[in-house]
Amino acid sequence: MAKTLDTFAAHAHVGTLLILDINNAAGYLGGGTFQERIESKVDVPELTATAIAINSFDRRKQLLIRKRTWTIPGRPPVEDFCKYRLFFPAELEHLLGEKGFKVAGMFDNKELNETDLSGNRLYGAALRIISRNEEA
Repeated sequence: MAKTLDTFAAHAHVGTLLILDINNAAGYLGGGTFQERIESKVDVPELTATAIAINSFDRRKQLLIRKRTWTIPGRPPVEDFCKYRLFFPAELEHLLGEKGFKVAGMFDNKELNETDLSGNRLYGAALRIISRNEEA
């Protein structure tokens, strides 16, 4: 995340608004919205497919691990594998601050309603408050 934020900072000027949509680690704690198995379907004129995703955690590294199998009629199953780094709200705010951004708002829903930030997505808005010259 540090390198990603370095890139954002390198291309931002004071007043730039950065919008983030990331996995929220708080949403994957007990009482959150985590689902170990997720079934989904794509059904459009060009493609019909089903997918079964099995999710697990590496809590020490704060990773959500997804193994997904796609089934398309007439074809052998296809598997994909992803690891997603999970960030807690306070952790994200700290990292943004280190890169010269100030959080303007943080939400776990697209309606931008105030909550306890326990949803599985984290939507953040941060303003660039330090110029590149001030960082050096």
